[in-house]
Amino acid sequence: METITIRPCDLQEKMAGFAKNLELVKAMHTVIKAMNNEEAYCSWINTVPDEPSDDDFYFIAGNDDSMNEVCTDFWLIVRAYGSDGFYVGGDKAYGGKEE
Repeated sequence: METITIRPCDLQEKMAGFAKNLELVKAMHTVIKAMNNEEAYCSWINTVPDEPSDDDFYFIAGNDDSMNEVCTDFWLIVRAYGSDGFYVGGDKAYGGKEE
């Protein structure tokens, strides 16, 4: 049987990558929730569970395939619905199309 050696720096790099992914997926979720279009969130929950728990975020951040899928979907959703604006506190949408 082959012995696998894990150097401390390898583990630190992996954990740093996980922490970065975790922060990123939470930030993307916040942006999607702020979008001024319900279809954006409906599209998002095809990839990220509706009202995700910390465990959901941890799973996504620690899984390269899930993280790639979430990043791709985020880009597509923002591209499709971003022009409708974003809610940033209060009842007013910012950056959307003028009606």
